[in-house]
Amino acid sequence: MQETEEERFRFRIREHLSPRSLPVRSGNTLVAACDPDNVQHLQTVVERNDPKRADVVVMLVNAKVDQDIENTPKDAERVMDSRAVRVFSKAVHIAEKLGKPLSLVAVPGKDPYRLILEAAQNLNSSRVVLTKSLRASLDKQKHDLSRAWKQLPQHESEVSVEIFKDKDNAEIFQFRPKGV
Repeated sequence: MQETEEERFRFRIREHLSPRSLPVRSGNTLVAACDPDNVQHLQTVVERNDPKRADVVVMLVNAKVDQDIENTPKDAERVMDSRAVRVFSKAVHIAEKLGKPLSLVAVPGKDPYRLILEAAQNLNSSRVVLTKSLRASLDKQKHDLSRAWKQLPQHESEVSVEIFKDKDNAEIFQFRPKGV
């Protein structure tokens, strides 16, 4: 992917993430992205997505900022640091090049898998897409995601999780509601 110019973003601080607050439709695809140099999974999702059927949400978890910050414009700037701006600039570039819409969300916190799955729950996402971790094996990543899923308070619907090993190959598994 070509180097893109950094976009300028306007921040909106939201107390609670929901399909209405973002706004996106239920059944959306939540794509977690944290590395501006590794967004091939996002490119694949946006290329294959039909915007008439599902929305795409790009989410960045900034682990450098604690989750219990104040909801002030200054804290929003801390969450949207230079890395976040680069990730979102690449996401916008991909979407514009393909002529497709997407929504952007950045959250602070030290437990990215829990925050990603919690956001998927709150947004009624049917699909969560991540890239393979450079720091952990695929099995460890799946284990950590499973642990995070079990820690969430409620599971009302099934979520498909895809971990892209490269641009075209993903490991796919399901998280089901408790008791199912």
